[in-house]
Amino acid sequence: MQYIKKLSINQKIIEGISIIISIIGIITSIKMNLVGRSLWYDEAALAYSFSQRGFLDLTSEGLDMVQSAPVGWLYIEKLFVSVFGVSDFNMRVLSILFYVLVLLSIYYIMKVILKSFYKFPAVAFVATLPLILQYSNVFKPYIADAFFCLLVIIVYDLYVKGKFNIYVLSVIWVVIIWCSSPACFVVGGMLATDFIFALIEKDKKKAIKSVISGAIVLVGFAVYYFYWLRKVSDGMFGWWGNKNFPLIPTSVDDLKLMKQLTEEIFCQFFRWEWLILILFAVTIIYAIYKKNKIIIAIYFSVLVSLFASFIGMYPINKRIWLFVYPLIIIAVFYAINGIIEESDKLITKIMVGIFVIIMPILNSGIYYYWNNENVYWPEYEVKAEMEYLDSVIRSGDKVYVLSSAKPMFLFYNDYLDDELDGLGNEVMIGEYPYNLDIALDTGLPIDHTAEYEYIEGSDKCYIVASNTWNTSYDKLYERLSKTGSVQVIYSDYGTPLLLYEKNK
Repeated sequence: MQYIKKLSINQKIIEGISIIISIIGIITSIKMNLVGRSLWYDEAALAYSFSQRGFLDLTSEGLDMVQSAPVGWLYIEKLFVSVFGVSDFNMRVLSILFYVLVLLSIYYIMKVILKSFYKFPAVAFVATLPLILQYSNVFKPYIADAFFCLLVIIVYDLYVKGKFNIYVLSVIWVVIIWCSSPACFVVGGMLATDFIFALIEKDKKKAIKSVISGAIVLVGFAVYYFYWLRKVSDGMFGWWGNKNFPLIPTSVDDLKLMKQLTEEIFCQFFRWEWLILILFAVTIIYAIYKKNKIIIAIYFSVLVSLFASFIGMYPINKRIWLFVYPLIIIAVFYAINGIIEESDKLITKIMVGIFVIIMPILNSGIYYYWNNENVYWPEYEVKAEMEYLDSVIRSGDKVYVLSSAKPMFLFYNDYLDDELDGLGNEVMIGEYPYNLDIALDTGLPIDHTAEYEYIEGSDKCYIVASNTWNTSYDKLYERLSKTGSVQVIYSDYGTPLLLYEKNK
């Protein structure tokens, strides 16, 4: 309360409203997890290795089903579910906690490090961003990445303030990188900024310290790479072949791709897309003018990330790049607060305050996800599909699971791959997609002869499906229609359950 007492009336109002919005954002995230939606494909694919491995062999080899996650995050999650149990709800709880830590970290950076006039509006903006809310309760490391990247900045500030030496800072950074792969981009940005400032200031000791820190971090990253990152399946990069940012364009097509991928990043701000893009583009000038190392380091972090994408190591995708959105907002709100710093007029403070309150309100993330129907992931709700299957299937009926639904089915079938859990009906799980483009891109076989024979060998066979990768079922319908009939008997949330019946 001491902090509130020091504020002016307009600050109290703006900060108070922002705090309320942020708290509602946290409540919304918790509420989203209570809906009980299914794991979507990537969650279930990650859970496939995670659920069946113990502590000792969790990272003994790469994750199955073309999945990857940082070592530290995996063990934090493993410890949590070991205590509270493996379930889709429990596996998502830590993401909610990391979401809260992201908000607290932004507040700390805005108040303690940047000493902004308005602290909480940046928190409220991130709290209400639809993309952030969507992944704030998902069993993937995206929201944790955002926190650990912010933590890189926080520990650097503590180092500058003399809380620990360069060696401790470097070791902490290495630990953070082991918990979050994209954190290495922010560490790289911080090191580059620190070194450049040391050169400008002609401070040889600082420059040497930056080099020493960089060497320690590089060794730590190298160990991490050879222990873990090199185990990532090459197939993962196959999905993102056209998502590498052309940082050094050499053709008109490169310029078009640069524009497309830039829009892909900033379109997640929806109605604020162009404003955020413009403000982020010009804030670097203000940061250089103010010689603000933290904000300049954010830009170097983004540059390092784009370079990694350029060389084919980190494709542009909204969820993979989720870590960058809080960084962008910190820079943008630093510039907005700079308007107040450059003007002592009360009306300026009031107008800026009104504007920064309007921004999170118009994000509409809370409004959208407060509706439970919007929380479900269309085409991926295999959990509800299987609950319906259990209610209609009879003894002797068979079950066939398309490869696009495989990881979800296995998770909710207690990883039994030959019978329906609790009922005993025979099950066959497909291994390969029906979508010809996917098959060609991945090099997977497209021969489904054995699967057709399995389905056609039964009087009734239920087909568990999801529309992962926009799977085309034309081949399936065409083949099965020769010996029987195929109909969709369930399709809630766009997730179809099909029934094949042989002609009598």
